Amino acid sequence: MYAISRHEEGICLNPREYVLNDEDEVMLFNNHDEAVTFLRDQWEDMPLNTDDLDEYGVFIEPYTEVNHD
Repeated sequence: MYAISRHEEGICLNPREYVLNDEDEVMLFNNHDEAVTFLRDQWEDMPLNTDDLDEYGVFIEPYTEVNHD
């Protein structure tokens, strides 16, 4: 499963905050492409090359609850 995150306030020393669903749980995607599709629907000026997302402080990465409790 994949999640979309960024560092709080855009500062890399801060913990990550995640996109949440309606139940305030981390929104999970089956694969990287599903997460990209979600972002494209939400982010009007999203870069075409998803390799550039980290330059905007946005990350799409594998997620396990064990690592993020």
